[in-house]
Amino acid sequence: MSIRSFLMNSMAFRNMMLLSGYENNYSLKKGEFTPYFSYVIGPYQREGFLLNFPKEPYAEQYYNAIFIKLYAYNAADAVKYIQVHYDLYADKPDFLKFLQLELRHRISWLGRKSKESKVIKWLSIMNLSLEWVEKELSEIDDLRKQVMYNQFVRNDLTVMVKNELQGSGNASTLNDIDIDKLAVRVGEKVQPFVEMIMHKVDDRLIAQQQTGSITLTNIHLKERLIGLFQALKELQKEAKSKTGLKHIQGEPLFTKMDNIDIAHLLLNFVPFNQSKIDAAEQQYYRVRNNLDRDNPAYQQLNKALQKYFFG
Repeated sequence: MSIRSFLMNSMAFRNMMLLSGYENNYSLKKGEFTPYFSYVIGPYQREGFLLNFPKEPYAEQYYNAIFIKLYAYNAADAVKYIQVHYDLYADKPDFLKFLQLELRHRISWLGRKSKESKVIKWLSIMNLSLEWVEKELSEIDDLRKQVMYNQFVRNDLTVMVKNELQGSGNASTLNDIDIDKLAVRVGEKVQPFVEMIMHKVDDRLIAQQQTGSITLTNIHLKERLIGLFQALKELQKEAKSKTGLKHIQGEPLFTKMDNIDIAHLLLNFVPFNQSKIDAAEQQYYRVRNNLDRDNPAYQQLNKALQKYFFG
């Protein structure tokens, strides 16, 4: 048994190695990953949008290469790069969900070092890429609704037309093709009314959201409000090791506070209260990703919150 295998069979050593970054949950076999972005094996080629590896990569190498290549493009070419791989990958929603989560994670992680010029560029590229991904996801959702409506027309409405014709004694004069055509024509007339009803339902759902009407004196302070919620979410009691030489992670203010929780809080404030929950969540993401945690005012806020909650 190798030393690595021996260590990984010990829970204590395994957890220590995972937390320290010496190990990860990816397979050590080359090529054991989902190829969201297409790649070729061979000598390095600057041209083209495909990923390029000298030999079959490991999972972690592959996933990192996706974003290293992304960072090397300007904004327009970065979107083209994503579009090429999106077109090549069969499961479009799966590709978009993967990229959405990865971009959010990397934006959040890089945000801690946002003073470096190259990191600022990377964050800008990723935010633009994320906007494109979320636009595509929205269009897929709209298309899904349209497909569902068409299925209703082709199935339920066709049955309704057949039943109506049979009741009137005219069914014998029409074949299935004629009935289908009639159902489609009726569906085209019905669709605008269905869409109007759906919009009214959406508006009613927005009105029924648990929202408040707290109004800021200055609307320009809304981003500062999000910063305050983020500071509360990240707040942890300062603690020191037994030797007193270094800080260790203390207990947090909240045992659990998700991003969606902050979005729900924002719905209690004007102008957020006129937004859908996902729109409020997007505004939160945008402000959080641009938050400068080294700003003296933000650090002073953290110290004041530390003193207030933890003494």
